Amino acid sequence: MHGDDIKILLVEDSASDADLLRESLQQASKARFEFVHVDHLNDAITRLRNQKFDVALADLSLPDSKGADTYRRLRAAAPHLPIVVLTGNDDENLGVEAVRETVQDYLVKGHADGRQIVRSIRYAIERKQTEEALRAAREELELRVRWRTADLHKANKLLRAEMAKREKLQAQLLSTTEREQKRIGEDLHDGLCQLLTGARFHNAMLGQQLRTTQPDCARETDAIETLLKDAVENARDLSYGLNPLAPDARGLMTALQQLADRMQTANGPRCTCNIPQPVGISDHAVASQLYRIAQEAVQNALKHAGAKKITIELKRRNGGVTLSVADDGVGMKRTGARPRGMGLSNMSRRARLIGGTLEIKNADGGGIAVTCRLPVAEK
Repeated sequence: MHGDDIKILLVEDSASDADLLRESLQQASKARFEFVHVDHLNDAITRLRNQKFDVALADLSLPDSKGADTYRRLRAAAPHLPIVVLTGNDDENLGVEAVRETVQDYLVKGHADGRQIVRSIRYAIERKQTEEALRAAREELELRVRWRTADLHKANKLLRAEMAKREKLQAQLLSTTEREQKRIGEDLHDGLCQLLTGARFHNAMLGQQLRTTQPDCARETDAIETLLKDAVENARDLSYGLNPLAPDARGLMTALQQLADRMQTANGPRCTCNIPQPVGISDHAVASQLYRIAQEAVQNALKHAGAKKITIELKRRNGGVTLSVADDGVGMKRTGARPRGMGLSNMSRRARLIGGTLEIKNADGGGIAVTCRLPVAEK
């Protein structure tokens, strides 16, 4: 439609009705109407394939089509074309059904004058244009949503890949760290401790030789003996701290018990280890991570919780292993509050790397309970 030019496809089998319609429209409006008149629906469909129209005026009683089938076939042939039914069939139900389905307006011959028909044509064109604009906007929005969803899926996939890569690198880093600590611990035990022991032996011999000739120098060797003895003990403690687990399935049980024993002091908190049944873990890497979790939790209880009692437990449960460290300290101040300065992220990372889960919460009797659950069969 250009300006006031309206191109109409008139589908009407009555020539006199078609002439009357042309005349009434021209008298009712200053607009210029261009009519293409056909008397069969098949001819109308052929015209729609080859020409463009602003609106279709269609009777529902044609030689080759009757009733609702007429406007349905027109709509199928031209989905975006406004359709106004102008028929002698004064069927209210049919009119309601037509407007509900696809038609812009339903007029009855003899009940609508030229002005009403012109107004109906203009409204039909405007409504159809609005519908098409809304449809195009909806399709564009749906397309943008699909694009955005695809972008989000892609970003999410990349993020998961990056997270998996980082988890793998963290696992490699921790594994490398554990191996390096083990090597350094062995070097301290087999190297430095042996050298210090040798130095003590030579110092003792020197002291014996000096006691008869130079007593003052001999007393210096006694002081050196004390320093060497402390150095050996410190080196052994460092060696054990770096490599606490024996290379067998019972190593974790032994290491946890020794951890509790070392934490036990005369005036300090009471630290106990409870292992009701033997729990053997042959995977040294898994056992090492569990031990480090327990060690971190015990250190936290000592440094931050003000605990007087710490309990380490290792149990078999539901085909897996559960490690817990509970204390009777101050606990967390607010429910759901994230503890500070307690190495939670480090413990959680260790648990994830061995396929376990870590839970930290206020214990029933006060204090904090740290629990690591690992779905691994006891061996």
